[in-house]
Amino acid sequence: MMRLSMIPSRKEIYAVGTLANIVQSVKLPDGNIKVLVEGVERARAISIASGEGFFRATVRLLSARVEPSPQVEQTVQKITGLYESSSSSRKACITTQ
Repeated sequence: MMRLSMIPSRKEIYAVGTLANIVQSVKLPDGNIKVLVEGVERARAISIASGEGFFRATVRLLSARVEPSPQVEQTVQKITGLYESSSSSRKACITTQ
């Protein structure tokens, strides 16, 4: 059976990632699914099992405490600005097409 390049093998899945909630999913006319997720916490995969078309992982939550500092605040402001700029650029592209 030929493996599609978009479907990862178990070895291609990162061990550390973000535990997330699915906020919204929309099936597009071309058959793709657009998914909006909200990151909740960082986690490490302890074990990964494959199912029919999906993977299921047992995870351990990772603590990610960051002490407030001027550098952290500056980084948060910069990332927020970049996100807002990117978001407004995408909206402009969508409305002009």
